[in-house]
Amino acid sequence: MIKSLLNIFVFIFVFNVFPKAYSINQGCKHFSINETLDTSKTKQNHYLAISPYYSYFKYLDKQISPILYKGNLWGINLGFESDGIKHKWNTQIGGALGNLIGETQNVSYLATEYLLNINLNYLFRIGKKESIIKKYIGLSFTSNNLFFYNTGLQNAALTYSSLNNIAFSSELEKSFSWKSKSFKIWFVKLNRRARNIKVNFHLDVPLYFLNNRPPYSSIGDFTDGNSSFDSQTKSFFIFNNAFQLKTATSLSYYFHNNNAIRISYLWQSFSFSNIFDKYQSAQHILEFSLLFRFNN
Repeated sequence: MIKSLLNIFVFIFVFNVFPKAYSINQGCKHFSINETLDTSKTKQNHYLAISPYYSYFKYLDKQISPILYKGNLWGINLGFESDGIKHKWNTQIGGALGNLIGETQNVSYLATEYLLNINLNYLFRIGKKESIIKKYIGLSFTSNNLFFYNTGLQNAALTYSSLNNIAFSSELEKSFSWKSKSFKIWFVKLNRRARNIKVNFHLDVPLYFLNNRPPYSSIGDFTDGNSSFDSQTKSFFIFNNAFQLKTATSLSYYFHNNNAIRISYLWQSFSFSNIFDKYQSAQHILEFSLLFRFNN
């Protein structure tokens, strides 16, 4: 199954990128990035993004176990992106799964991790229009839902964490382009078409954090007379002990038909702590994306 999906993915990549990357004995047209990527005031560029990724994941949840778990996750994100001269926005939904290992001096524990994530982001441009580095600010919403399965934890064998936040977003963008060029290899004339590259750096700092946890796997302090455990944590970033940070660095390569490929490195960290409920996780993500433009 995985091999079949990989073959389909490679076929889509080759079909959309390489056949049109070079032309033999064809006329060349010199055009700028503004001609290639139409970002006029009245038009947005819309893309469908297919993004498989690999993630190295660390997970510590003292609500269920004092052991640090770590391992590899494999996943895919599907998204819709819109990019214009004044603003940009995107929506994304995806999932991943993999095995995590928790080790002690004498024994190792194997667990399975399932991840479902939803991301919404809106940015508008600030600063001077002629600036060579574009600057954006805006807001984002992120929902990371983790399902942790380990039969060795008995009544807490299956637990979940729903980590949600509204964040302040900022982004820097730098575009590079080069004109078309003709050259010969032996007696064959090749024409390299104009190409465009974008480099982006994105940062999310949360403003409001909402965490939901299952009460059945919790250890509570009932000495105050309460008979129930509140499994929900709400906090403003600047006032409480919840913390999350997310960064993304990406390189996008645009072709003459305005489709693109993108490689991204993302890092995100979660941390919050109540008296008996300490949670920490960190995730390193390497993502490869195919972007298909579907508006003229």
